[in-house]
Amino acid sequence: MKLGKESEAKFRILVVEDEVIVARDICLQLRELDYEPVADTPSGEEAVELAERLCPDLVLMDINLAGEMDGIGAATIIRERWALPVIFLTAFSSVELVKRAKEAQPYGYLVKPFGEQELRISVEMAIHRHRSETRLRASEARYRALTESAQDGIVTVDTDGAVVGWNRGATDMFGYAETEVVGQPVTMLMPSRFRSSHLMGMGRVQSG
Repeated sequence: MKLGKESEAKFRILVVEDEVIVARDICLQLRELDYEPVADTPSGEEAVELAERLCPDLVLMDINLAGEMDGIGAATIIRERWALPVIFLTAFSSVELVKRAKEAQPYGYLVKPFGEQELRISVEMAIHRHRSETRLRASEARYRALTESAQDGIVTVDTDGAVVGWNRGATDMFGYAETEVVGQPVTMLMPSRFRSSHLMGMGRVQSG
């Protein structure tokens, strides 16, 4: 394991690669692109430990690693425990390998040998996607907290007229638990005399 200088101002990247020369070259390219390789390791097990200890912004993970844990196994643990984005590196691109790698939900896939331009694009795309997903999760959490604390019943419906959101106020108002309602047509909450006019209105919305 080799540790680099940590810098809060730069995007911090953990490199997991079992070929020493390749790992050094990747770290060099990252520095030239103004990223900070905080560590490099050839081990999947150590990659998991470093991800927890260093909390990098991104992990570049070789799929084929020596030892009991390969890159896919390490990436899966890192994603499930700390939701860190991972880009896979590999010299092989078989259909079976790609299929298995998808299960770890990587943010990118680089086939070795790759150039600095390919590395730059993959890292930038991963950064953008991860930041977008982080903002979306934060927004959803704020919305969820707001709706749950509201005393009024709040019911969210999709364009097909099915219930997709339900707060505690709605449970108090209608008497249904969220699990009983989500996915069901919102018309189940309406008096029968209002259902036809609601469906007509939804039809106009869908056609528009």
